[in-house]
Amino acid sequence: MGRGGGEWQPTDLNVLLNQHALLAFHSARAADPEFQLEIQEDYAPDIGEVTIQPQDIGRVFLNLVTNACYAADEKRKMLAAADDESEKDYQPTLKLSTRLIDDRIEVHVRDNGTGIPESALERIFNPFYTTKPTDQGTGLGLSLSNDIIRQHGGEFRVETEEGEYTDMIVVLPLDPAAHQVIDTSEEAAEGEDSATASS
Repeated sequence: MGRGGGEWQPTDLNVLLNQHALLAFHSARAADPEFQLEIQEDYAPDIGEVTIQPQDIGRVFLNLVTNACYAADEKRKMLAAADDESEKDYQPTLKLSTRLIDDRIEVHVRDNGTGIPESALERIFNPFYTTKPTDQGTGLGLSLSNDIIRQHGGEFRVETEEGEYTDMIVVLPLDPAAHQVIDTSEEAAEGEDSATASS
């Protein structure tokens, strides 16, 4: 469950989101040549650079887009298996957008896939919980992603309708570095060590 924090540095969130979305897309294509996805982008030009840990936030974006790819593809497969007429009209779609709202940035990763069952919503950020088959998910992605976003002073919101769509919304402060949440357990341990050394 460990991860490397990396350096805090000014980063273009729009570029970071786009890069990791393409990485997830090509990864899904490599795993399944039949995988298709239309990516729609709507990035706010007024966000500018934001001081974040790009390695960690990139991992969050990669996880969210990977999940979105999976959900959209599962819906395509389900419609095909059911010989559903709507399969011919169904176009797996991912919409990526960023918005500057007051002193917060909202990043939306929205797919038109299977959606999240209401029974699973309150558990999706729990460690080891996954809605995927056992061979396709560890359940660590959203839990770790949530930890990373909280360390940046932000939060997750989820809007979803089962069978229709999921919109994963990352809300970050304009200056995440100023709102960063320090891991107090490590600090406390270091504090104890220094107190022991000085006594």
